Amino acid sequence: MKAYEFPANVTDEGKTVIARPLSLIGSIRIEKLDKFNLFKFNDELQAQMEELLERKKADLLTPEEAIELEEIG
Repeated sequence: MKAYEFPANVTDEGKTVIARPLSLIGSIRIEKLDKFNLFKFNDELQAQMEELLERKKADLLTPEEAIELEEIG
């Protein structure tokens, strides 16, 4: 099972609309470093993103995983 379940994408006239799920809000924190705000993922979301990036590098992403990666990033 995936770490996060993303809602089905809505299509409108053949276009895919990517929904940025509100469930990710609790998985991302902002950390201040000098004048910069860093966005940090929790361990679960970080691992999911790393797995998807590795699959992308290997050209193994399914269309659903490509959408999931886009939603996270």
